[in-house]
Amino acid sequence: MTTVLIPPTKIAKEKVAEGEHMAPATVMYTERETETLKEIFTLLVRNQPQMIYQIMTENPATLEQNLQLMLTMSLISGTVFRLVRFFIEEEFNRVLKDETPVVDETRRGDAIFADDYSPASIFLSLCFAKLGHSYLKELMGEFVTDIIINERKISWELNPSFTDGDELLQNQKMFQRKVDIFVKNLVSKEAVDKMPVGIRAICGYICEMTSQWQTEKPELSLDYHVFIGRALVLRYFNQALSQPEKLLSKPVTQGASTKRNFFLVEKLLQHVVTSEPFRQKEEFLSVFHDLANDKRTLIFNWISEVLVPSTTALIVPGDLNVVVVHDLLKIHTILNKKVDALEATEDGPGQFIGFLVRLLNIWMRDGCDGG
Repeated sequence: MTTVLIPPTKIAKEKVAEGEHMAPATVMYTERETETLKEIFTLLVRNQPQMIYQIMTENPATLEQNLQLMLTMSLISGTVFRLVRFFIEEEFNRVLKDETPVVDETRRGDAIFADDYSPASIFLSLCFAKLGHSYLKELMGEFVTDIIINERKISWELNPSFTDGDELLQNQKMFQRKVDIFVKNLVSKEAVDKMPVGIRAICGYICEMTSQWQTEKPELSLDYHVFIGRALVLRYFNQALSQPEKLLSKPVTQGASTKRNFFLVEKLLQHVVTSEPFRQKEEFLSVFHDLANDKRTLIFNWISEVLVPSTTALIVPGDLNVVVVHDLLKIHTILNKKVDALEATEDGPGQFIGFLVRLLNIWMRDGCDGG
């Protein structure tokens, strides 16, 4: 059963059943109402995934907020991995079916997961963070904390415009040691064994989709190592460096040197994963060409090791079967706005979903649980 967390704030009930005037009161979703919302969401994911996708991604201003809501609902309804597969399929379709001319058609696949703001990139990032927060904290917490606390005034500045001579050489050595430690933590056998199987299965599906598309379009140059590297390394593991407060689950005060040091590691890892040339203002990192090649081999081998088939039996951890009542209200409100469209669909599931939404409105209006 899903745990529903109730905030201390009040919500006007008229926001729930659109068009119904009710006295303001704290909105409560009973067990039956909560289960009905979960059933509605499950039916949408199973029968109308394109509709729920369009509903939740049509407004760029609320995209990340809506995708977070989708993730929450998919976790409590047990549809998260089905939804993840849909997002991955959409990303491949978005890029590989695009007819916009490109300079080198064989390299069209380079855009897969390259856009930080594509729905798939955001959703997978949120999903990895939710499924693997404890894992990432255990893996990288000590490394990040040590730099923030014990080395907060130490700079690894590598730009010759700001440092030179012996200091630059020392910084380069320090930087290389830190990259060695980060990557060693990442690719260790212990880290592979402890990685949540859900994350490994998601990576497995990216690999499977790459293989499927490579068979369909053999003229394309597709590398699942790069796609998984972008989604997993750059948007999940790198978050330990870019957002240490989320990793450590507490406020973090970083000095300017620490932020710069983490930024430099992030930029090198971006080059390691994508092989893209450094931008002009970061060309000074090109001196680490051999280091980047060495880490690319290690990380790509590690990516091959973490893969498990997407058909692997997966269970959402019990501690993620939790929802805040505000989130139930949000998804209910969104569905209310689309109930006419649902009922107008020609298929039975869409009409049934519309019926369930209206039934839920009656329960909320009358203050009963349908019993």
